[in-house]
Formats: sequence, structure tokens, C-alpha cells
Amino acid sequence: MNTIPEYVFITFIATACLCFFLLLRSFQFHKQAFTFLLALFITQGVVAFDNFYLDNNTFPPHFIFLYIPSLLLIISVFAIPAFRTILSFLDYKYLLLIHVLRIPVEFVLWKLSQENVIPISMTFKGTNFDLFSGISAIAIYYWVYVRKQESKTLLLAWNIAGIILLLNAFTAGILSIPSTIQKINFEHPNLAVLYFPFVWLPSFILPAILFAHLAYIRNLMLERSSSLLSTFNK
Repeated sequence: MNTIPEYVFITFIATACLCFFLLLRSFQFHKQAFTFLLALFITQGVVAFDNFYLDNNTFPPHFIFLYIPSLLLIISVFAIPAFRTILSFLDYKYLLLIHVLRIPVEFVLWKLSQENVIPISMTFKGTNFDLFSGISAIAIYYWVYVRKQESKTLLLAWNIAGIILLLNAFTAGILSIPSTIQKINFEHPNLAVLYFPFVWLPSFILPAILFAHLAYIRNLMLERSSSLLSTFNK
């Protein structure tokens, strides 16, 4: 890890912080959202400094705690009525902008693969096509929020495709981590995500992207249901 260029660390930390800001901005700086997001962001960084995620010879391996807290938080927001109310504060244009961060993330992954701390299969030169989501997010944002040419069908299809690409990247990453459940990429395993600051990729950035997709899909479905109900009542 010591051979990784400094600008890679700076780029990733800036990306993670911008992800935090955009997610918080999408909640319109809601105090409860700020508390949960800040706690998750800081805790994962502190735990990584303590080298907790480097011990994965146990079952379950420690690295699963990179994913569990954020996934539980996402489930709680959608499933628990008391938490679900926070969704009413969402500003969806900022949720869409979060996906643009997939571009610098892919750049960082590419540089990490050159240092052999992640497998090349996790980059756009391998089986990770997530760069498409980041680039297309710019076009989608321009079309919907600048040109004001919203297409619910297009947005729904794009968000579903984005989740598929995200899960593809997630699967390759998690199965490449050196642990008791590693299945692929034994020659160049996924080491970087076990160290600070790259722990924020699986523990914060990827969950933020997943949440942005799910929240957008939920909003589109609610709008469609409302429209159908309005038509029926007429």
C-alpha cells in the first residue's frame, strides 16, 4: 500500500467526502440523516485504522462488517415507518449526481489494479462496467434536470441497469477479498478495501449508490401509482 501514489489517496478521499456531502444534500441536511451518515462514515474509518478488517481467517470474516451496517441502515429506511419518513425530504437531483462519482471511483480502481492491490477484473479493463453508469448519469442529469425532458420509463430502466452493474462489481469485489470465502483472483486479491481510506468504497460509497438507485425507483413507482390512481378516479 505504501507504493500507491499520493494523488490516488487524495482523489479517493475527495470522492468519499463529496459522496457524503451529496447524500446529505439529497436529504436537505436533515439532522437525523446527518447523525447516521456521519456515525457510519467516521466509525468505518476508525475501525480500519485499528486493522480490524485485516483478520479474515475467521467465520464469518471481519470484512463483512464493511457491508452489514450500511445495508441494515438502507433496509431500515425503507422498511421501518419511523425511518421511512426521512424519504420525504429527498431531493432527487442530488441522488442522481451521486452516480457521477462512479467515474473517479473507476479511475482509483484502475490505479489500484496497477499496484496489484486489487484484481484487474474489478476495473473497466476487466468485468466491471460501472463506468458506464457514471458517464451516462451526466447525460441523464442534463436531460432530466437541465432540458426538463423527464421520461419515467427511461429513468426506471437506467436505475435498474445501474443496480445490475453495481451488483456485478460488488460480487467480483467481495469474492476477491482474501478470506475464508474467497473464490476468485487468488493471484491478485482485493486487498485495498481492507485499508483506510479505501474501506469507504464498500462501506459507504457503494451503499450510497445503491440507496440512490432504490430511492429513485421507489419515487418513480409512487409517481406512476399516483398517476394511475388519478386517471382511474377521473
